[in-house]
Amino acid sequence: MQDPTMKSWRRPRYIASVLAFALLAVSGFAFAEPRGPGPYFGVGFGQSTMKDANTALLGTPTADTDTAVKIFGGYMFNPYLGLELGYVNFGTFMGSFPREDWSATGLDFSVVGVLPVPNVYSNFSLFGKFGVNSWSVDDNLPAFGFVNASGTDASYGFGAELGLSRNAGLNLQWERFTNVGDPNVTGRSDLDLVTLNFVYHFGEPAYRERYRRRYP
Repeated sequence: MQDPTMKSWRRPRYIASVLAFALLAVSGFAFAEPRGPGPYFGVGFGQSTMKDANTALLGTPTADTDTAVKIFGGYMFNPYLGLELGYVNFGTFMGSFPREDWSATGLDFSVVGVLPVPNVYSNFSLFGKFGVNSWSVDDNLPAFGFVNASGTDASYGFGAELGLSRNAGLNLQWERFTNVGDPNVTGRSDLDLVTLNFVYHFGEPAYRERYRRRYP
């Protein structure tokens, strides 16, 4: 007689195998058509890291990572080049002795370069981005008061995107936002950001765009 605990142990493995197969099927049979010019929109979340917490915070760092949220949109001029505007809430980083809550947001404008792999008909692509980040920092020290600073510095990053359908996709990206904060007011640090994002492309596949131009 079969042990019922063995059946219950195997069931999660079976379900996981089915889900993995379904994901591979979706990625393999997604509409692999090159996207034409058009806008896109995305939203995501992930983890932010304060790279220079020991020098940016006045006291001893107690939390140099936090949950971050980003919203972004852009326009692709062709399958390889586009522009993107995004908003990021980096969360709050904390210190003690004295207690400190250091929070930051950013408005980022970037040039985006895309490399479809292995070719323009693939539903998988790599991308890189370089731009400027307009940041704002709120630094709250209950023992001393509240200060704020803002400025603009460079940002850059890279990632990979998997198409789930003709228009929708998921991407994973890493970004660095340099010199966030004023060293004389709030303290300054580079901020790293890793996010998983859902992206929706409004542009039609490129072959339709070519067909429309040839046969108006």
